[in-house]
Formats: sequence, structure tokens, C-alpha cells
Amino acid sequence: MGFSSCSTLNFKNLKCDKNLEVYKYPIDKNTSIFPRNESDQLIDNNNIDSFYVELEKKKFKYPFKESLENDRYLKFTDFKVAKLYTEINEHIDSKEFNSALPKLNQLEAVYPAIVKFSDFHFLKAITYEQTDSLDKAKESYADFLNYSSGKYSARFRGNRDLDLNDSIWGLQRKYAREKLSDSTTKNYSIFLSDIKPKYHYNSFQPGFLLNPEDYSRGVKWVSMLVFGLDYSNRFGLVYQVYRKLKSNLDLNLWAMASGNTTGLGGGVPIQVYKSPDDRFGIKLSPFASFSYTDSITVDDTNYRIRQVLVNFGAKLSGGYYLLPNLALGAYYKYNFHNTNNPILTKNHNINLWWHNELDLSLYYDISKGLSFKAGLYNGDIVSGLFWSGWEIGYNITNQSFIVRIEMY
Repeated sequence: MGFSSCSTLNFKNLKCDKNLEVYKYPIDKNTSIFPRNESDQLIDNNNIDSFYVELEKKKFKYPFKESLENDRYLKFTDFKVAKLYTEINEHIDSKEFNSALPKLNQLEAVYPAIVKFSDFHFLKAITYEQTDSLDKAKESYADFLNYSSGKYSARFRGNRDLDLNDSIWGLQRKYAREKLSDSTTKNYSIFLSDIKPKYHYNSFQPGFLLNPEDYSRGVKWVSMLVFGLDYSNRFGLVYQVYRKLKSNLDLNLWAMASGNTTGLGGGVPIQVYKSPDDRFGIKLSPFASFSYTDSITVDDTNYRIRQVLVNFGAKLSGGYYLLPNLALGAYYKYNFHNTNNPILTKNHNINLWWHNELDLSLYYDISKGLSFKAGLYNGDIVSGLFWSGWEIGYNITNQSFIVRIEMY
């Protein structure tokens, strides 16, 4: 979804969630946001009228982006943010409250928006309460109700859907209201989290399958229409679809057409191993392709071969994150019809084959799905951009451009 700097907010579409006691605004049929007033406070029955006045003065233009956590661009500090949050919960659970408070201050310093997009104020209120700073505790509970729009920050990579329906956050809001009225008898420990800090891996990088967090919630099919190259390095259209079947098994299908070639193919990417923190992964991808080629060009000479070409093989890849944004990736792609086992065409006795591929590269993740890539491909120095399996680069050794489209 996308917004301009300011879009129009239809006030009639604001709806109060009775369980959360806060107003929501629908963006589409699957997504709603929690609008904020000019003081960054969430909208409830106490400030809904003043919020209307604010909007009216601005002709109902509203900065939607300020109510959304910007997690598209990957930050080096993301892993540290999740690590600090985990340590805070551990300290509170172990009743080490004097150790939790400095960590809370450090977390806010590293990522100031954490106060809006997590239960930061709730954890701070518990810490103050358990160290007998009751006035500060109540102030923090009130801040939690006024400013926090969810339990988990989207920068806790790999943990996006832990509180999918805001059910835990809703219970926390109820608890905070009861605390402010001195009426609760519940124990705070039921709200503590034991999330594991994880690395964000970009979809289809060596060693990894599709990352659901690169796409909107509920997306199971990914499709792509791009330009590709046929056997004679002529441009053609390639249409690919990708489907997540299980947590460790995906399906990739493609069709391509150029002036001389039409083809179909598929791959079955398998997550052989992935570490619990998503730092290291191994992937095996069996594949097969079927194509009909009318003609090919060899040494500037065009030959009519009119033949069906079948190939299959497997691609083994591995990836390891050296740093939160920097991964080392490697893959070896084996083609059954390679230089040692070519296909002999029926006409003109021409040998056709696919090169086996060995790639060792560094991937610097810029945003979800997009990385800068540099390394060695079959011994040549290459660099370029890697976007959801689509690689556009330059072979520095041979001074030639590279276009590869593989989601497996």
C-alpha cells in the first residue's frame, strides 16, 4: 500500500473498536491503521471531537505515513532493537528491575519510535511499579494507552504475526486501565514475551525460500512478468508464479516466449535447514524445463532446428548473515545437459547445453526484497542488484550485462 505525503481521511470511516476502546481507520479490506492526533495520541472517545476539529482545519488531509511504522527499509540496528526488547522482558521476568530500566532507556535511544509501535510504555510501567515508583508507573500506563499502537514492533524481524489480531495488546490495554483505577488483581507476567531476535533474510537469496514478511499478510501467490533471454540471447517475456506450499517447501513455475522459443519450467525449492534465528539457511531446488526452439544463432549464423529441448537438474545454495544487513551467499547449479553432456540437434548436428553455475557473493540488504550483490560468478567478477530473484548486474571481467530471473 502507498500514500502521498497527505491523503484525505474520510471521517465517517473511523470506527471505534469496542474491545480496544480506540478508533481504527480501514486502509483496505484486510488492513486498518490507528490514526493519531497532532500530539501523536491515539484517537479514543476522549479526543475524537478535538481530532475532528484538527482535521477540519486541514480540510481532512491526514499524514497516514506517520501512523504506519516504516519497516520497508532494513536497518543495521533492527537485530539490536529486538535483542534489547528480549533482554528487558527477561530482566522483568527474573525480577531484575534495576537492570531492566537502563535497557529500556537504551532501547528508546536506539529506536525512538519504539514508544509508539510496541508495548514499551507498558514494560516501563511494570518496572516503575515494581521499584515503588508508583506515580511514574501510572504515568507510563497512561502513556501506553495514549501512544502505543501494538505489542510488537515490525522491526522485530521474523515475529510479525505473533499478535496478529491485537488480542494480547487488547488485554494489555484493559490491564493498564484497571491499573489506573486500582482495580486489577492480575499478574503482569502473563504479558511478558520471550521472542527470539531474528535476522531478516530477503526472499530467494541463496539458502532461503520466500520470506512472508516481504509481502502483505495473507499473500500465498507471488507473480512476476519480466524480460528474459532465450538460447540465442534474444529478449523475451517471462511470466513466473511462486507459491508457498509448506513452511519448508515452495513451488516455482514459469513460462517464457521470444521470437524463436517458447518454454515452460518449474522448480521445487526445499528449505533443507534454517537456523532458529534465520541467520543461516540451506536450500535445495530440483528443477526441469521444456521448450520448443524454432531456430538458434551460433557465431552470427542462424540455424533452423525446430526441436523440443528438455533439461533438468538441481540447485544447491547456502546463505549466512555476517551482519544484520550483510549476507554471504553461494550456490551451485547443475544442469543435466551441460558441456559434458550436450544435446545434439536433429538438424545441422549442433551441440546445445546449459552451463553449470557456481556463484559466491556478498548481499547487502537495502530494503525488503532488494539487495546489492557483488562477488564471483563462474570465476568472473560481477556486481549488481538482486530483487526478489531478479538479478540485474554487470560482469566486470567480460564487460557484459547480466539478467537472471530465478525464484528457486
